[in-house]
Amino acid sequence: TNLPHFFSEVSLENQSKLPNDGYATYSLKILINHSNQRLGLKLGIINTAYTVFINGKKYLSVGQIGTTKQESIPSYRPSTI
Repeated sequence: TNLPHFFSEVSLENQSKLPNDGYATYSLKILINHSNQRLGLKLGIINTAYTVFINGKKYLSVGQIGTTKQESIPSYRPSTI
């Protein structure tokens, strides 16, 4: 799945657009058949701070997440889990 380059390009159900700044939580549920196949998650350049949780376990943190510009420290590090 590819996400939009900017969340401001996303239209909400009421057709309004998201702002260019602020903070949000993105959640993705992936359903798979139980198998022994190894799976991976490739994260390209994400121009912000983020944390990835898988099944409730923290797998990766990049930068410092904050609710204000002063609290936030973005990082630009592509990763593969």
